[in-house]
Amino acid sequence: LRDRVAMGEDLTSLLTNAPGSFAIREGFDSKNRFRGLQLGFIYQANFRRAWLESMLRIAIGTNRQSVSIRGGTAITEFGETENYTGGLRAQRTNIGDYKRDQFAMVPEIGLTAGFRITKGRHATFGYTVLYLPNVARAGDQIDRHVNRNLIPEEQVPLEGPLLPQFQWVESDYWAHGINLGAEFTY
Repeated sequence: LRDRVAMGEDLTSLLTNAPGSFAIREGFDSKNRFRGLQLGFIYQANFRRAWLESMLRIAIGTNRQSVSIRGGTAITEFGETENYTGGLRAQRTNIGDYKRDQFAMVPEIGLTAGFRITKGRHATFGYTVLYLPNVARAGDQIDRHVNRNLIPEEQVPLEGPLLPQFQWVESDYWAHGINLGAEFTY
């Protein structure tokens, strides 16, 4: 499961005695990679012209969470451009790459109905739902508390707390699927 939030802002001064511009770029990326063992069963109940198939699986393993935070600001004044690390929500206090492994149990259930239209023609309709707990999503990793003294060009000496900070924020992910099928045999 990959997720990305990218933000950009371009500001230009309208003052003729202080011409210049700001270009701010920030990116928050997350990736969750599950690896584990999956066990389950499928049961099929047959009727005259129809059948019903139920599926239950559970996977047990590790979810590798990865978060990458990037940010930069380019300030142009009188034709000279200076580049700084950090933007607004991505600062030197939270920029970087973060990884960790979390234990996860991933259940999946599904139900498929099939119909025999004629001897050689079948149609199916199914629904599946999968639950992945403890995922790191990019938008959840954005700390909305900012020390304005860290915004480039950083105030020296620095006053106030080192914000924003990186902290793992997890949420649950539900994946729903619908499948339609047709089979023709001779």
